[in-house]
Amino acid sequence: MKFASWIAGACCCATVLGGSLALLSAPGFAHGGATGVVKARMDLMGDLGKAMKSLGGMARGKTSYNAEEAMIAGESLNAHGGNALTDLFPEGSLEGPSEAREEIWTDWDRFAQFADQLQAAGKGIAAAAALQPNATSLPDDVKAAFGQAASSCSGCHKAFRLKR
Repeated sequence: MKFASWIAGACCCATVLGGSLALLSAPGFAHGGATGVVKARMDLMGDLGKAMKSLGGMARGKTSYNAEEAMIAGESLNAHGGNALTDLFPEGSLEGPSEAREEIWTDWDRFAQFADQLQAAGKGIAAAAALQPNATSLPDDVKAAFGQAASSCSGCHKAFRLKR
């Protein structure tokens, strides 16, 4: 009898634990439960973060310069900047775990300018890296465009992202 109770309890715990893990790993629970446009922009920001991390490591000398990686990162910034970024901020989309501040919509032109600057910097990074495929250290024009991208990100976050 005790063994049967133990088996029943273990099965119950396994079912609850398994169900909880399945729920937590479901796509809808990524980014603290964000869904819809908020999740889409958080995913986009994650992609931007990966590109900036790759370039930042090269810029600081923590990783070796790799022209192909720099070009891919620049292309990612270009593809995710400009309208691709601003389209994910429809007015008032603050639901869920959004880190967006209301000032985005009251100072839209400035917000859009940051997004456009990011896109232009990404295009510059990709183009400069493509022109120097055999460079062994970060070329100055790639470094300058990375600085523009970093400035755009930090300026936008300072003005338009809630403090963590």
